[in-house]
Amino acid sequence: MSTTTITGKVLHIGQTESRGANGNFKTRRIVIEDKSNELRPQWVPIDFIYEKGDLLDDFNVDDTVTIGAKITSRPKLKDGKENYWSNYTYFMNLQGFKIEPAQVKSPSEDMPTAAPADGAHEAEAPENGQLFTDTGASGSRMDEGLT
Repeated sequence: MSTTTITGKVLHIGQTESRGANGNFKTRRIVIEDKSNELRPQWVPIDFIYEKGDLLDDFNVDDTVTIGAKITSRPKLKDGKENYWSNYTYFMNLQGFKIEPAQVKSPSEDMPTAAPADGAHEAEAPENGQLFTDTGASGSRMDEGLT
């Protein structure tokens, strides 16, 4: 079985549901928003089963969390024909086994803290205040002669 880790913001925490003939199979679902791809954020449902559902009690909507989950799947037969792969529908599920607050880095942690090397210094602005000049390949200003 494969495992994965997902970090995101909690959008929904469901109530515990009892299933099965005796009602002893308990599940609880959490939905998080995974923004690892900024262009296409994903809403990811993750099920916690049996006593693992109690792990969700310490978290609230809008918390940022990291969840460890097992990837499970199963086929379901379509139309009663077992001969071909195309006659099956496949279902995937994420089964959570741990949840913890995410370690959020502050923007200052991404910045280097080392001092500049010897002889290195910040560039100074020119005294005339002009940072850039528009020069062509010949080195003359491009707007010369335009009047």
